[in-house]
Amino acid sequence: VEMTFYATNRKVGYIRGRDAFVDEIMNDWREKYSKIESAKVVVSTFNVNGRIPPNQIDDWLNSESDADVYVIGLQEMDLSVGTYIMENGVKEKQWISSILASIPNHKGKYRVITSVRLVGMLLVVVGHTESTIRISDVSTTIVATGVQVLMNKLGNKGGVCASLLMNNTRVAFVNTHLAAGDESVTRRNEDFREISQMIFPNGLSLFDHDIIIWLGDLNYRINSQVNGLSNSDVRRIASSSEMTRLVKFDQLREQQSFGKIFVGFKEGPISFPPTYKYDIGTHIWDTSEKARSPAWCDRILWWSGDEDTKISLNSYTSIPSVTLSDHKPVRAELNLEVRTINQRVADSLYEEAIREADKRTNDLLPQISLSCQEVDLGEVYFMKRATLSIRVKNEGKAGVRLKLKERPGVGISAEWLNVFLPHSHLVVGQQMDMLLSITVDKRTSWLLEDKSEVLSDILVLSLEKGRDHFIPVSATYTHRVFGMSLSHMGGAKEDLLISLDDTPSLPVALPFYSLVSSIRKMGVANLSFGDFNDQDDFDRIRESLEKESPTDLSVLPRVNIFSLYSTLLRLMDSLKEPLIPPSHRSDWLLFCQDASRLWGLVNQFPLENQQLIIFITDFLRELVHINPSARDQVRVWADVIVRETSTSAPSTPRETALRSIVEYSRDTALFHLP
Repeated sequence: VEMTFYATNRKVGYIRGRDAFVDEIMNDWREKYSKIESAKVVVSTFNVNGRIPPNQIDDWLNSESDADVYVIGLQEMDLSVGTYIMENGVKEKQWISSILASIPNHKGKYRVITSVRLVGMLLVVVGHTESTIRISDVSTTIVATGVQVLMNKLGNKGGVCASLLMNNTRVAFVNTHLAAGDESVTRRNEDFREISQMIFPNGLSLFDHDIIIWLGDLNYRINSQVNGLSNSDVRRIASSSEMTRLVKFDQLREQQSFGKIFVGFKEGPISFPPTYKYDIGTHIWDTSEKARSPAWCDRILWWSGDEDTKISLNSYTSIPSVTLSDHKPVRAELNLEVRTINQRVADSLYEEAIREADKRTNDLLPQISLSCQEVDLGEVYFMKRATLSIRVKNEGKAGVRLKLKERPGVGISAEWLNVFLPHSHLVVGQQMDMLLSITVDKRTSWLLEDKSEVLSDILVLSLEKGRDHFIPVSATYTHRVFGMSLSHMGGAKEDLLISLDDTPSLPVALPFYSLVSSIRKMGVANLSFGDFNDQDDFDRIRESLEKESPTDLSVLPRVNIFSLYSTLLRLMDSLKEPLIPPSHRSDWLLFCQDASRLWGLVNQFPLENQQLIIFITDFLRELVHINPSARDQVRVWADVIVRETSTSAPSTPRETALRSIVEYSRDTALFHLP
């Protein structure tokens, strides 16, 4: 991949990207029309664990000399439950103020160039007011990869990204928070690939940039147990002068060496202690009940699309003196070589480059080879991603530009198929892995009519000035529990229904009964809504529900109560029709404060809807009574149960209606209210 130059609003002269063959020639000549300048960039990532920002954090952003640009990425800036529903900008402003105050000799010297936030993730780019490096063409985007519970992903994990020009070099900064948990390596890898496919509002993909700097709480852990090291061993080594012995067990380095993530990215030598997990306010490893093993969760990596685009590392370290959070911040000081184009000289070379390109046309015809001409991923399951890679190699005599072609009404691929093309340009002999993944979410499941159906699509990989390559992709999906109609959930299998003792004529679908009874068995008082939902946990629960129809899920290995609770929400959200029938939605919201009339409406619902509403509200009534922190969860449940199609509709009537029937059971509301 080569250096990308951009010019805007020009009708004549050289503009990068109009002709790949001309670009090839101009790239060879670029020393004639551009010069290099060094830009000092200080980058820091910090998982702040929801803490209140102090006015200033000493030592955090210290640097030997003024930087041209500071880039700060925060994770878990706000952990309140309401943040996932409605963002509050107060903490964001407080943290930006704290960041500016923490820059040495900051007064009057620095200004915020841009900031972008997604729930608890915040990326702030700060520039020196007197720097000779010109910052322009700023664009931001967000990518949510968190648990899908409501109509969209919650965004509790994902990335916030900024694209900008430093002189004429295009740079992207990516702050991410990937899936947590020691065993969630696959999910973290998938998060990385999903974030890597971002498209900025200016139309650029991530790898269209000349430089990428990726920072964040990447959550990769230390593979200690498979190497015979106990948690105590890791803690002892991590606290000693031999701490770097543990780097060889680092999951990120391992996955990178396998070519699964961060291909072509570089990272400085790790010579600092693991940055996670500490007791807050101390230098002591986690003493909580979970006793998390130390790990280098917080990282900074970089990539350049051209070997002539040099990035040098001055320092890479953690800041142990900062004890605000259960993580330590990590800081890197980088020198970026950025180019400045003399457009007049470039334009003067343009006509000659066109003539030279014409001479080479026959030799420059693009040619690639594919390791696989057709893809069948076999049987796939609800929300369990199936992946496969196709190796693409440039077999021609010149660089080749390639892209996935969009089709009218479809786009690049079907909604259930995700394609990651790491680069849009391959030099001669270069190869890359195009990653394909299939995820059947609730929307895809709703569109499938038959119980078992083949998913099929055709990708079109298009070569600029070359031929298109057609790649058929298929998989088989079977409806089992998730993504079904409530009526079909029991209609297909008798053992998916269970009658409650007090209302034998109104059976509850067994998956709901199993989840709620298992949560009760583990103790609703033990539910902590600040826990994370592990994708592996969900897969184990889903598989058990689909294959075994159990009534006690609490015995599943390595499954916690919050995973059961999250699965219950996801199951409700995946119902093909909402629990409150759309035909009754307007009355439901109109009578939201009248429990008696609401329960009267419920009596008009289909029998399976009636019983499930009774069953779920009984559970929520118990949950709120025993676990006061669950009160904020009523709003989440209200959105899932009503499933208002208008994104602008306020949640208050939905929440009020659910609180009304949770506060007053059906019998109380219908027979004891005046």
